[in-house]
Amino acid sequence: MERTECLAKLASRMIMDENKIQRDSLLLGIHGDIQIGKFTTFGRNLDLRCHDTSLIIGEDNMFSSEVRIIAGDGHNIISLITNELLTHKQPIVTGQHVWCGIGTTLLSKTNIGNGSIVGANSLVNAIVDDNVIVAGNPARVIRRDVRWERRLSLNENAF
Repeated sequence: MERTECLAKLASRMIMDENKIQRDSLLLGIHGDIQIGKFTTFGRNLDLRCHDTSLIIGEDNMFSSEVRIIAGDGHNIISLITNELLTHKQPIVTGQHVWCGIGTTLLSKTNIGNGSIVGANSLVNAIVDDNVIVAGNPARVIRRDVRWERRLSLNENAF
């Protein structure tokens, strides 16, 4: 973790084991519970924040660069009419073997199923089924019944 800022001391609990986080990243937990499964990797400029809720990332996840994961709201929004709190601090959960492309944003209420792929620059704030590709803002299913491999495959004739 070269040049990675890690402000985990405010987190209630942070579990990270056998993971790789590239440099220039921020991990911030404020009274939150952050769990990152084994063999999960993160590209550069990760912005991971957990405010008064939980963030659970499964094993063997792969996050590209410029990914933002924001569990909970940094500020409260309150109704002027009812004085009701409108923001609800809901967790983010990713299953096993999830791949999030460059520029992905995951917000509260996100629950990504096993083996799924999130396309580049997508925003996710909902439940994503197992083994699907989602993309867009907000992210929607664009393909079902897929699987992905961590191994880089290059076409020999491409160069």
